This record gives sequence, C-alpha cells and structure tokens, in this order.
Amino acid sequence: MSTAELYRWSLQVRADLDRLGGQLLDLDGDPTTKLVAAGGMTGSSAAPSAAATAALDRLWALLTAVRGQLDTVEQQRAKGRKADEGLVARSLTDPVIEVDPGLGLGRLTMAGAMNRMTADYATASEVIARIGGAWRDGLPLLDQGRVRLEQLRADLGSFPESDRAAEALARSDAAAATDPLLLGETLGPLRQALDVTDAAAGNLQARRMELPGQLHDAAELLARVDRMIREGSVALDETRAKITAPAGLLAPLDPAALLDDPGPGRGLGPWLERLRVTAGTDWRAAVNGLVAWRRLAEGISATAEQVRAANRAPLDRRNELRGLLDALAVKAAAAGRAEDPDLSASHERARSLLYVAPCDLDAAAVAVDGFGRSIAPRAPRPEEDQR
Repeated sequence: MSTAELYRWSLQVRADLDRLGGQLLDLDGDPTTKLVAAGGMTGSSAAPSAAATAALDRLWALLTAVRGQLDTVEQQRAKGRKADEGLVARSLTDPVIEVDPGLGLGRLTMAGAMNRMTADYATASEVIARIGGAWRDGLPLLDQGRVRLEQLRADLGSFPESDRAAEALARSDAAAATDPLLLGETLGPLRQALDVTDAAAGNLQARRMELPGQLHDAAELLARVDRMIREGSVALDETRAKITAPAGLLAPLDPAALLDDPGPGRGLGPWLERLRVTAGTDWRAAVNGLVAWRRLAEGISATAEQVRAANRAPLDRRNELRGLLDALAVKAAAAGRAEDPDLSASHERARSLLYVAPCDLDAAAVAVDGFGRSIAPRAPRPEEDQR
C-alpha cells in the first residue's frame, strides 16, 4: 500500500474512531454504565458485567493509543515531501499499539486495535442495554406491585395469592440490587402473580359484598330444614295412624341435635348465629365458615326431604287411589251405569276401604282395580252375535 493510500485509510480510521469515541461517550453517560463499572454484581449478572467493565477499560485505553498513532501519521502528512514514510507505514500497519499490560492485549496493529474496539463496544453496549432495560422495566413494576399488595392486604388481609405474589416480589427485589439480569427473568412470573392476586382479590371483595345476602339465604334454608324435619315427623305419626302396616317409613330427624345443639359446628341454628356475629369482625372467617355451614345444612335438608317423602308415601298412595276411584265413578256415570247395583256395590267397597282409618292400602288397591275392570266395556256373547 502506497503512502498516499495509507493517508487516505488513516482518514477513514480517524472517522471511524471519532464515531466510536462519540458512542463511547454516550455510553459512559448512561447511569447504568456507572453502576456496572462500580462492580458488586452477583449471580447471572456477575460475568456479563465483569466482561462489560473489562471491555470499557480496553476501549478507553485503545481510544487514546489509536488516537496517538493517528496523530503521528497526521504530523507526518503535514510535512509533505519531508514526511517519514517508513514511520507512517509502521504506525498504520505494524503491531505498535500498546496499552497497560494488565488489560491483556499485547501489541496490536491499527486494524487489530479498531476491530478490538468494535467488538468491545458491542459487548459493553449489549450488557449495559440488557441491565438497563431490566432496571427500567423492573423497578417501576416492583414499586407498583408493592403498593398494590399493601393496599389489598390493608383492605382484605393476607390471602394465599397475595402471599405468593409477595414471595415473587421479594425475589425480584433481591435481584434488583445486585443481579439485574435475573430481575429481568423474574418479571414475567411477578406480573403473573400480581394478575392472579388481583383476580383473587376481586373474588374476595365480591364474596364480602355478598355475605349479608348469603346470611339471609342461610336463615331461609335453616327455616326450610326445620320445617321439613318437623313435617317428616308429623307425616310419620299421621301415616301410622291412617295406614295399616305402612312400609318404607323412616325415623324422623332430631331437630334438637341438628338445629339447636350449641356445640361448635353442630346445631345449625347456634352455628349460623355465631357466623352472623363473626361477620362483623372477621368477614373472611364468616365467608369460609358459611361454606361449611351450607354444606352441612344442604346435606341435612336432603335427608329431611327423603324422610318426609318416605313417611308421606303411603298417604300419597291412598290419595292417588281416592282420585282414581273418583275418576272411575265419573266414567261409569258417563257410560250410563251410575244406577247399576253391582257397580255401585263395587264402588262402595272400594270407597269404604279408602275412607277409613287405618286404611289397608293393598286391599283398597285391589278394590279400586276391581271397580275399574267392572266398568270396562263387555265383549258381546256368541248368542248376541247370532241375533
């Protein structure tokens, strides 16, 4: 390469160096750069921040050294024909660029130094951008999340989702100080934990607002259970008095034990009253307790309904037979057989069995069935067909 060509190349190197120097000054003005250069990074940020710091040290050292060599070339170019062309060539092509041995670079050519600077700038700027981005994205989220959790806990107290969000926030907080690259990795889980907490808080707030209505509904359920238990007992007594040897009866439930027992978690009435009192001081305990109360109350309600239905079944069967007998009597009258003595006698037998206490259901069912058959159309006799 001729001296003229070397001069032209030196001007291009000078332009590249000035551009790189301006970028390095901008990078040096970034607050993240100063924090990285201060050291103390740990975990996943330790090695990248150390690499960025070393790259910055080399950049500043090489910037000065390369500028010195270019200044030497510029001084020779200014001499015109008196220039030391050998010095120009050595300055631009020989490995004459040296910096502090502690930086581990050895002797570099101009091209080697520029390549080294370009690579080091890429390393430093990439690490600083990642760390700075993690802080820019993370620190506002940490502040917002901390305030949000404090507000929710002040309003609703601690709940599992808020506890998990607090743990995620603590992990991000710990990373923010000395391991910002880890902070970046924790932001996604933290956002998710905060979203889940908001959803759970909304559900809790809705349950708190619904509590008065739920207590009212529980009182109505308690009244229904009490009514069904007592109706089941009344049905048992009535069926035994009005039906002969009734089958399938069930023992009535004990309202004193199930509704009135003051023991914890036993009698539905005292338990519901305790929940009503608790709602004024610890609504969440009342909400959770009401879930358990309703589970027991609905189980008792289902059993009480089963008892009531079983104990009323014989009476319901008797009433069905009475209705059927009346319908058959109407059918007989419509057929013009109301005055038929045999039919009247059959009807009276069935009626006497159904309207007596105790009622023999089996005998009454046979009598009603017989009455129904007796009013069915008769098939003509053979001699009637011949006529």
